[in-house]
Amino acid sequence: MLGLSVATLASYLAAVVVLMVIPGPDTRFVLANATRSGAVATLGVAARQAVRVAAGG
Repeated sequence: MLGLSVATLASYLAAVVVLMVIPGPDTRFVLANATRSGAVATLGVAARQAVRVAAGG
């Protein structure tokens, strides 16, 4: 299984869940602008993330 032990995989998945649950600056920005500008901000954040993923990092 890709050379990972079950304990390593479980630790990694636990860390991923914690990091996904903690709101980051993007989340706080969108929630602070919970109007039309919040929707536009959401599209901007999603576009940034798509470009980052497409760029490979």
